[in-house]
Amino acid sequence: MTENIIAARYELLERLSEDLLFIAYRARDLHHGRVVLLKLLKPAFQNNRDLVDLLKQVFRMRASLKHPNVQTFLELEEDNGQWFIIGEFTRGLDLKTRIHRTAPLTVPIMIEIALGMVEALDAGHRMGMVHGDLRPEHVAVSVDWHAWVDGFGFAPAYRTSPTLASARESLQVYYEAPEVLGGAPPSPASDFYAVGVIMFEMLTGNPPFVGDTPFAVAQEHRSQPIPSLRARNPNVSNAVEGIITRCLQKNPERRYQQAIQLLNDLKAVRDALRFGKPLNWTPEELPPEPLPSASPPKAKKTEAPVAAPIAPPIVETVTAAVSPQETRPPAQPQPSKAKIQPAFVDEEDPSNDLPGWLRFLLRAMMTVILLAILVGGAFWLAVQFAPNERAVPDLVGKSLTEARKLSGEQSLQLEVKREDYNEQFEPGTVFLMTPTAGKMVKEGTKVEVWVSLGTRFVVVPDVRNQPESRARRALTDAGLTIMDETRERFSDTIPFGFVIGTVPQSKTRIERSKPIQLIVSKGQSGDPGSFTEDDVSSESRRTPEPKPEGPLRAFGIKVDLTDQYGMRQVRIEVTDSMGTRDVVNESQPGGASYEYEVEAQGKRVTIRVFVDDEKVQELSR
Repeated sequence: MTENIIAARYELLERLSEDLLFIAYRARDLHHGRVVLLKLLKPAFQNNRDLVDLLKQVFRMRASLKHPNVQTFLELEEDNGQWFIIGEFTRGLDLKTRIHRTAPLTVPIMIEIALGMVEALDAGHRMGMVHGDLRPEHVAVSVDWHAWVDGFGFAPAYRTSPTLASARESLQVYYEAPEVLGGAPPSPASDFYAVGVIMFEMLTGNPPFVGDTPFAVAQEHRSQPIPSLRARNPNVSNAVEGIITRCLQKNPERRYQQAIQLLNDLKAVRDALRFGKPLNWTPEELPPEPLPSASPPKAKKTEAPVAAPIAPPIVETVTAAVSPQETRPPAQPQPSKAKIQPAFVDEEDPSNDLPGWLRFLLRAMMTVILLAILVGGAFWLAVQFAPNERAVPDLVGKSLTEARKLSGEQSLQLEVKREDYNEQFEPGTVFLMTPTAGKMVKEGTKVEVWVSLGTRFVVVPDVRNQPESRARRALTDAGLTIMDETRERFSDTIPFGFVIGTVPQSKTRIERSKPIQLIVSKGQSGDPGSFTEDDVSSESRRTPEPKPEGPLRAFGIKVDLTDQYGMRQVRIEVTDSMGTRDVVNESQPGGASYEYEVEAQGKRVTIRVFVDDEKVQELSR
């Protein structure tokens, strides 16, 4: 390996990520002129022969696994003792990072990602390959929620080193099935258990079982009941909760047995969401799963034999015969001559001697006293048990770290609602918050903040005559986005692989979201006519640039997408003394409005706004 060139063929362009085994780079294959994924085995494991031999076995197995949701391996190579894998490059962010940034995800997005994961598992299971190490770090997700699964076949590699085994356990224990934690080998059912944990985490932000140590987490998996998903996210339907609950059954025989079963249920949810069908069904009515108990089973109690009931004795009733002559009418009671007193009057009660108005007054006073006692008691209980209230601190202008500290001091929860460009606030500072500062809220209330990404505009740096990898780092450090595809031109003065220029050209002030394309030299050519007008370097441009005429003017343009849904393509076209050109061309989600600062040259300027190539606004000044 020489600087950023490996095997005299692969130029390292960008470091992407690092896991327990590999450091991943985006690299250029100089032989074929393509961008690839290069996974370099960490130096600490280059001399581990068992691991290298296992790596060769995994590559042979993975090379035959071709599927749109599985990261494809192309080559396994070695350069001066350094082993690395070449794979197909896919632009995506690992699912763990996406969960950390945006969880809880919406149900439709979760379903799309889950479908991609299960499709990948289905392809592997059909070839007899169990993943055995599925976790969000091994799932890459694109901006349109397409998922690629990596890590197939690497689970045994972690057992080649005690250090690797311990590090892997601390990460995988959150997604490991109970039977695997007990020593059983991984199986398709254990892969579906991991899918259930990841779906639970996407919808709530946390796995279902957590603990202070890996051992504590393992105990939760094996002994604790499945927590209620809808208690943590009330927006989840019965169907989604039922699917995840079936995945998380502790007995592997009660889970999905084949990927096609899980795929059918996930697709049923997706179709119901698309067509507005109810989701109050569950995949299968499962009886409550018995949890393992630490106490020995109790012996059955032997019931004593029940004696036969004893018949009650027969009682004979004997009626004496009475002759009619002996029958007498009953004696009539004699009226008493004593004075009869009402039963409810107590002659010894002194209140009976009180006047009526005084008795009414006493009763009214007693009623008022009782009401006062009741109201006072209720107020005392309300004061004693009412939640403590806190004043929301002023977080605007504070760094995100300082904002978290201030919120924690008031026992409030801070959540980053969105990161967006802002011309007035430095990157990493809060520019908007809700509830507003000073408002009294209950302890534990969530405070949402918007964090600034800095100014939307940046000046393109000059990266001519630099290697492509160095030029990409300079543009990335400036906050710009670089297109994966490059233009290639012959040059008699710029060496092969070095940058001729950029589009837009250097010193141009553009929005950060606008992608930059590099023009890279293909080396010398005997045909001077191979240069085109797209080349931005002075030696390759045949026609001079138009000179600006008139004053430089700035316009504020607002694009309203509040009544639109999904992703929309926003394009702003400017016609001025410099000609007609696009100054904005980007995708934005509907449901909000967006403001742009547009610069134009000259006294006469026309600005047109297009949404999905349909003109919605035109401004002439």
